[in-house]
Parts: sequence; C-alpha cells; structure tokens
Amino acid sequence: MADQLITRWQEIPMPAIGMCSPWNRIFAEPPDSDIHQNLTRALPSGIQWRAWPIHAVMQGSLAHAEAVLTSTDLASLCRGQASPDLSGLRELIKRCHFPLELVEGPTTLSELGPAVTVRLSRCEPLSTLWNLPALADAYRQVLPEPLADHQASGLDFYRSHPVAHFAHHPEELAMVEWAVLGLITGDTPGHVALEIATTATVIDRHALQHAVVF
Repeated sequence: MADQLITRWQEIPMPAIGMCSPWNRIFAEPPDSDIHQNLTRALPSGIQWRAWPIHAVMQGSLAHAEAVLTSTDLASLCRGQASPDLSGLRELIKRCHFPLELVEGPTTLSELGPAVTVRLSRCEPLSTLWNLPALADAYRQVLPEPLADHQASGLDFYRSHPVAHFAHHPEELAMVEWAVLGLITGDTPGHVALEIATTATVIDRHALQHAVVF
C-alpha cells in the first residue's frame, strides 16, 4: 500500500522514532490535494482536516500542533461536549493520558469569532520523549561531520526544554536546528536528514545516493 500512497516521499534510511511519521506530513496536505484524493488511509472518523493535528497530539501521535480552527472544527474534536468551544476542548484534554498544554485563548463561541489559532503541545522535555543521544548518533551516520555536529548541538541545547515551550514561543521554530524542528513537527529523521543534506552548502552525495523513494 505504501508504494501506492506515498509516491513522492523520499528520505534517507534512519531508525524510526516515536511521534514522527510520514503520515503526519501527508495528513497535513489540503483535502483537495492530489495526495488526499488517492489516500485509502482516512482521517479518524468525524475529525475535520484542520482539526486533525490537534487530535493527533491528543492521541499521542504528535508532540506539538498549531491549527486555525472554526467552530465546526472544534465540534469535531469535542463530540459529546456541552458546547464545541475551547472550554470543551480543555475538558477533553484533561482526560487524555498524556500531559498536554493548550495555549490560552477565547473560551466561548461568541468570543471565538470565525476562527481561532490553537496550539497544543506535550509538556515533557524533549529528552524525556526521545533518546536524543541516539538520534544525534543516527545523524552522524548519514551526514557529514559538520552538519551532524550542528544538529547534535541543537538537540543538546533543547534537551531540557518542554515541547510546550514552542507553543508559547512559536517564533523560535524558525530558528531551531532541523533535527529539533523535525521532532516538534513530527517529521521522520530520514526525511529531516534529506532536507539537511539537500539544503546545506556541503552535500553528502553518498547519503543522497542511498535516499529511498517509497
């Protein structure tokens, strides 16, 4: 099935890690995209496309998500709640099995307006959710030393930061190393490594020759 669905996915072979999957990026594609038109693996029943990233964090499939949600999107998350507003979403989050943090915002539909930006994140530090030394070593296996060392430094710098730090400081995501960004956005290390290699001044030609197309 994968070779039919992920026809344009490329990445360098690397170990899989939790909360990082090709499906995270695929499901983020708009519903009218050619990728979504050919998907046979559907979104969870009743979940609106825009609400899926928040749902994924609540289910433990993603560590962090930002989404612009309408009242309909909120209703798809808060099925069975008294009202599909952010208060209902907060109550739903309290019942999750994971410590999550929702950025404060409007609490009623009248305050919500046409849409609201919601950011939801895991509260644990990066070093609790992922084996960062092992991930740094994995990057060293496929990237030139200067590039791998730069990624390892970034992982070490943010190791004690909770993922929720980026819910309150989303502007930092534009400045973090690729390896850190990949954890926050749910991209696989192999995809991140390919992005690093193809955008860096020094390209690891050997790694690119071994990139995998699914």
